[in-house]
Amino acid sequence: MGNRVHLELLTQGAEVWNDWREKNPGVIPDLEEADLGRASLAGVDLREANLHRAHLLVAKLLRANFQGADLRGVNLRVADLREVNFKDANLQGAHLGHSDLHVANFRGADLQEANLRGVFVIGADFREANLRGADLQGTHLMGADLRGADFSGANLQGADLHGARLHGVNFRKADLNRANLKGADLHKSVLAEAGLRGAQLVEADLKGVDLSGADLREVDLSDIKNWAEIDKIEGANLVDSENAPEGFLEWCKKNGALF
Repeated sequence: MGNRVHLELLTQGAEVWNDWREKNPGVIPDLEEADLGRASLAGVDLREANLHRAHLLVAKLLRANFQGADLRGVNLRVADLREVNFKDANLQGAHLGHSDLHVANFRGADLQEANLRGVFVIGADFREANLRGADLQGTHLMGADLRGADFSGANLQGADLHGARLHGVNFRKADLNRANLKGADLHKSVLAEAGLRGAQLVEADLKGVDLSGADLREVDLSDIKNWAEIDKIEGANLVDSENAPEGFLEWCKKNGALF
């Protein structure tokens, strides 16, 4: 259990709490397993705080600062997390399902095995974040910056990544079946052994992409860009793929793809 004094201070509101933190910069808040469900704490300063297994269900946390905080196993379901700063925070096993994460900052955060099902993260920053094994089924990631993030083994089935920045992302063995990758910048990303069955790759940039062993059955390949500069496609399954540009399937056969 956390520090009862710290919890009592926080329940007095963000203004009181932030004032206390400013006067006590050397104190690391201990809010482990704190029950803060439905709390209104917009703009609260929780940098470096211990919130391990805390309950923040349906909390209002607009522009809160969780930079470097310990949020392992935290419950943030259906919370208002717009413009929240999670930079370098530890969110392993956290539950953020159906929360609103518009323009949130997850740069360098650890979200391994976290649950982000159905969340809205439009325009969010996930650069260099660890999302290995995370559950993002049906997540809305339109226009998000995911450059350098690790989604290996993650569930992105039916996710919307329309227009997302995916340069250098690791999707090895990820489930992207029926995902929307229309217009996505996949430059130098790794999709080796990933499931992409029925995905939308319309107008996606495939320069330098590793597609070796990927499941590309029933994928829509309309107007894909820089396909002749794909890095690897050996062993990829292109059975029943649709709308391939002229010359693409022949190039794939020469480079070891399966049909």
